[in-house]
Amino acid sequence: MKPASSHGFVRGSLLPRQSRLFEGRFGRMFRSVPEFALDPNAIASVLEEISLAMSPSEDDGPTHETVEDGEENPNIAAGYTYLGQFIDHDITFDPVSSLQRLNDPEALTDFRTPRFDLDSVYGRGPADQPYMFTGDERLFELGRKLQVPGNPHFDEKAVDHLRAAKGRALIGDKRNDENVIVAQLHTLFMRFHNRFATDHETGKNLTFAELQQEVRWHYQWIVLHDYLPVIVGQDLVNDILPHLVKRTSIHADPPKLRFYEWKNDPFIPTEFSVAAFRFGHSMVRPVYRLSRTFELLKADKITEQPDKDGKESDGLGRRMIFDVIDEKALNGFKPIIDKWSIEWDLYFKMSSTGNDLTKGRVQPSYKVDTSMVNPLANLPEFKGMGNSAMLPFRNLMRGFSMRLPCGEDVAKAMSEKPLEEEWRKIGRAEDMEEWNKNAKHFSEFGFEAKPFAKKTPLWLYILAEGAKNTLTGNTAALGPVGGRIIAETMIGMMLGDTHSYLNLDPQWTPSDDVGGEKLNMARFIQYAVNRKVDA
Repeated sequence: MKPASSHGFVRGSLLPRQSRLFEGRFGRMFRSVPEFALDPNAIASVLEEISLAMSPSEDDGPTHETVEDGEENPNIAAGYTYLGQFIDHDITFDPVSSLQRLNDPEALTDFRTPRFDLDSVYGRGPADQPYMFTGDERLFELGRKLQVPGNPHFDEKAVDHLRAAKGRALIGDKRNDENVIVAQLHTLFMRFHNRFATDHETGKNLTFAELQQEVRWHYQWIVLHDYLPVIVGQDLVNDILPHLVKRTSIHADPPKLRFYEWKNDPFIPTEFSVAAFRFGHSMVRPVYRLSRTFELLKADKITEQPDKDGKESDGLGRRMIFDVIDEKALNGFKPIIDKWSIEWDLYFKMSSTGNDLTKGRVQPSYKVDTSMVNPLANLPEFKGMGNSAMLPFRNLMRGFSMRLPCGEDVAKAMSEKPLEEEWRKIGRAEDMEEWNKNAKHFSEFGFEAKPFAKKTPLWLYILAEGAKNTLTGNTAALGPVGGRIIAETMIGMMLGDTHSYLNLDPQWTPSDDVGGEKLNMARFIQYAVNRKVDA
């Protein structure tokens, strides 16, 4: 038994994380696969070199929005990056940010239920957190409106979270306030609940608990029928859930989970939480446009850097995802600037979305590959703290601290052929020419010397699979190892939740006025903001 950490005794903190038999809120999916056991301190210099190569210091992306950006993935809209972050916050809580903090490996305990139940939104409910709800305890309290005058696409009912003293958001999970995008995404779920409770003929007569179930099931449908197909591919989802193709039920055609097994209750595999589900960090764009009329921010007296020709960028109005100066970026944990309301058709494909390479287009996510944008190498919360400010370094150190197996060994355990040498590189998957010319082989970082020979940290391996997928024409974001880990974990958790729609009502489909079986995130948003839902 290990001694308690300096944080005191917390649930699960005394159980050895390397145990192949341990199964609690966190555990191992591949318990028999040997660890990639290296001392993180001994390899810190190698991991630092890799991290610097993954997030170079030069400017990211073209300064002109009408110029094609080779790092963009046209198959995946930018909104899915932050839907993934929202989902992560819903199913895991230990209790620090998945995007910016390094958890204590000796006290890895999930205080969040490993279910898709929106407890990051509902918190502990109106009985325990009444300040989040109206007096009748059926609706969420919403904050002030965010407005951009004269914008025909603007949602005039967009709201900031209800703020208390010092601008803090009164929400169920503070991590959903860590950037402007996920904060407003969180608000959409509150607004969906409120509209369903007041406008929906069925919803008007439901208790709060019944409303929760309706909203949760619509959310679970989106995870299963929208998010997962986009990220891992519909074929893999169908392979695990054959009833989707046959249009039967999980009882007539049982699910096929090959690797994710639990004894009593579903758990979150460390291969998922520490490696696979961190793929989204590679999808983060350096800059985002919030609305079509963002040029009005000239009044804010915030200047942007000129482009390489010395001319002012026509990207005026776009903001960095993170910056040490709050007003220049979409940093969170502060009141949202009044003009920073999001037009969601710039983040998810809707009928109102314009053509590519215009200010009204859907902004694509960045490709999943072995690179990240520079803002993630300079996390503002850790300014001046050296390696601690680099997200790639934190992720790599985290994997070794948790003694994960290497990617090649996991691939073999799945009966998948490990990645060929041409894909074991650090770089951007813009096209094959860029990859072959500029991506650096692992050998350049000492990866071919012992003990790295033919072994790749699992998180990095999954990103390399993503690069291969992109450059070989596969529309899914992830390859066979990363995709299988994520799909089996997320589907398995839903199957293991006795309150999910897959268990309580396998034939259930979403409400027709929300989109019915066509429900996706775009239609969910349209319903939440009281717009016409796409047919």
